[in-house]
Amino acid sequence: MNSNRIPHTEAFVAATRVLLREQGRGAQVRLAQALGVSKQYVSDLIAERRRIPDGLKDEIADYFDKSFVEMILIGDGYIREGVFFPHSSQVEGLPANSPERALQICILAGNDEGLDAGRLLRDPDALHHTGIDGVDEYLAGDLSDAALYKEARRMFSDILLQVNS
Repeated sequence: MNSNRIPHTEAFVAATRVLLREQGRGAQVRLAQALGVSKQYVSDLIAERRRIPDGLKDEIADYFDKSFVEMILIGDGYIREGVFFPHSSQVEGLPANSPERALQICILAGNDEGLDAGRLLRDPDALHHTGIDGVDEYLAGDLSDAALYKEARRMFSDILLQVNS
């Protein structure tokens, strides 16, 4: 996968999260009511515990007065700019800027590039030997989760390009 392309589903979910966050308190409930589904269902969709059905994507885009393409562009922009980390719910229980959190972020990034990164990165100490730019800065607190994720995806994408060449 090319690191210049964010998968549509990931970008759509990112846009949904961002737009809900902008609406403030009660936004998930209002979206659930508009879609005729439960708040838990909406929560599962934006936490990526469930896949958003294609037909529902159109309804969600309509709810926000956006087209499907606009949703993709919004999500893609947030992911690229480091403003939004698409897997934040999967690392929120780990201490900030810890080796364990860095490892999990890098594994998620590798997985998003289509690799079984959990097999490649088994130990936080292995991070220093991966070539992922920014690991030391992240551990020192000078880099965000999103920025480390972005660097890790770039590195895994580069590996795939070399392997596939």
